[in-house]
Amino acid sequence: MTQPSPEDRRVLDFLFEQGQLKRIPRSGWFRAGIDEPESVADHTLRAAQLAYILAEMEGHPDPARVCAMVVFHEIGETRVGDVDRIAKRYVQRAEEAAAKDQLEALGSIGEGIFELWRAVEEKHTPGGIIAKDADKLEAALT
Repeated sequence: MTQPSPEDRRVLDFLFEQGQLKRIPRSGWFRAGIDEPESVADHTLRAAQLAYILAEMEGHPDPARVCAMVVFHEIGETRVGDVDRIAKRYVQRAEEAAAKDQLEALGSIGEGIFELWRAVEEKHTPGGIIAKDADKLEAALT
């Protein structure tokens, strides 16, 4: 069996790390008294589905891109954790730095993913606004 190339290894490392989102619980639900909250990955799946549908409803020219924004918008949480809205007022996280560090080894693929991430965080594009709305709507529906 051949060993993966260094480039393939970097992609595998990133994907392994992102798999940890299945194990990170959404922290805000603990405050609501829910003992076994959904994972960040659970939340992200439905938020991405919502993003695609909202983008279609809004007439966005590229609903798949908006969906991809949501798929990657929580990547930094593998390193900095999920912090609920109340705690965010008191805790400073370096989620952008974490995302940049994670994606640096992926070259142009990482640059593209970072742009998707940034669009949601900064809400500087119509797609980013729709993606953030889907993120919030998913929590409301839950």
